[in-house]
Amino acid sequence: MLAPKLPADVRVGVLGLGEIGSAVAQALAADSYQVSGWSRSPRQVPGVDCLFGDEGLDELLVGSEVLACVLPSTPQTQGLLNAQRLAALPPGAMLINAGRGDLLDEDALLALLDAGHLRCAQLDVFASEPLPHGHRLWQHPAVTVTPHIAAITLREEAVRQIAANLERLVAGEEAQGRVVRERGY
Repeated sequence: MLAPKLPADVRVGVLGLGEIGSAVAQALAADSYQVSGWSRSPRQVPGVDCLFGDEGLDELLVGSEVLACVLPSTPQTQGLLNAQRLAALPPGAMLINAGRGDLLDEDALLALLDAGHLRCAQLDVFASEPLPHGHRLWQHPAVTVTPHIAAITLREEAVRQIAANLERLVAGEEAQGRVVRERGY
């Protein structure tokens, strides 16, 4: 059993500093966690040590006791958390993946959990969804599986967002939250 820690004594890394990742990072920082975040390009998020690029990713991984992943699936993020990068996490680290399943090498994760290098993982997304019956992740004692429910759409809020975007379009303005297909999100 691990001794409890104060939030200020826990280093959390957030992979992805878009709208969701920035909100996650800021909420954790507001709760006094030591928060670093990573994105492909430079970002500024109040209260968060923002890192970017390959060098920034390496720095984030070695310093994260808890790694929270909220990245989209793009050619640049697929397989990002391979065996080498997962092994860079400090011994006893925890992984949370609520982004996309193809970000993570599940076999490498299982090997590091079996070896005791990683303490546990909470996974909401998988390379193959639904997670196949009989997959080792279902039975592993250090893995918590949730059924792709990390973010629940609230009907009233969704209707407000749609209505606001329709008003913007009618006024000749750009809709918020547009997907840029070239980026993949």
